[in-house]
Amino acid sequence: MNKIYKVISLLGKNEKALDEVNKARLDTCRSCDYLADATCTACGCYVELRAAKKDSKCPYKKWQQ
Repeated sequence: MNKIYKVISLLGKNEKALDEVNKARLDTCRSCDYLADATCTACGCYVELRAAKKDSKCPYKKWQQ
């Protein structure tokens, strides 16, 4: 997780989702059956990183930008 947080910290301001958007995305992921150890078992992404990026979308349309 430390490496994931390091990558997130290196994202530029214009690359990061707003804090409230990031939180809402992570709340959705935390209640998803696909989540296991900070990874989406359906698509293989690290949800913390995907949620932090401004232009990211859930491939299963559980959240949008």
